Amino acid sequence: MADAIAFLCSDAAYVTGQNLVVDGGAGLPNLQADTIFRTVRDRYVSRTEQA
Repeated sequence: MADAIAFLCSDAAYVTGQNLVVDGGAGLPNLQADTIFRTVRDRYVSRTEQA
């Protein structure tokens, strides 16, 4: 967070019309959750195709 604040306070920072997400990486894809999601989705799809 400090790096984002330092950038925005610097003379080099000229940002307009942008969203700056500072969440410590919480918005990045979670590989474990993605694997679980795919497994559940694949099971659901295979059951609906059998019906």
